[in-house]
Amino acid sequence: MKHYVLLALMSPLLIPIANTCHAGTLDVTIDNNQPTGPMMVEVYDNQSNYQDGKDPIARFKMPAKDKPLQFEMSDLASGDYAVRMFQDLNSNGQLDANWLGIPNEPYGFSNNGGAYGPASFDDAKVAVIEGETTAINITLR
Repeated sequence: MKHYVLLALMSPLLIPIANTCHAGTLDVTIDNNQPTGPMMVEVYDNQSNYQDGKDPIARFKMPAKDKPLQFEMSDLASGDYAVRMFQDLNSNGQLDANWLGIPNEPYGFSNNGGAYGPASFDDAKVAVIEGETTAINITLR
């Protein structure tokens, strides 16, 4: 009886271990970043949030001094993910654009989507598979 109680108490502790065994990794490389200004990155796991620019699963700022610039996201559930980023050359926290709305700062999307405007989720999505590392290269425009 004591063994069953101990097992019941410990079983919630085993769930995170089981989940990480089936997680995937997304490895991102940017090779044409400039040495000034941080890289602003957002990662989305669904079209609705990506389209609205709301609730990314990750949003972070990282120094862009290294070339190539590389980061890794681990413990991702299997599924489709889209990455969008820009290099904030003047460190004002926003993507600056000219009067036509064309960005003045380098920007990019996973799958290098969006040749003529922002990439849609379908153009930018990358499949992450459990237990595997998905490597992508993003070229800033």
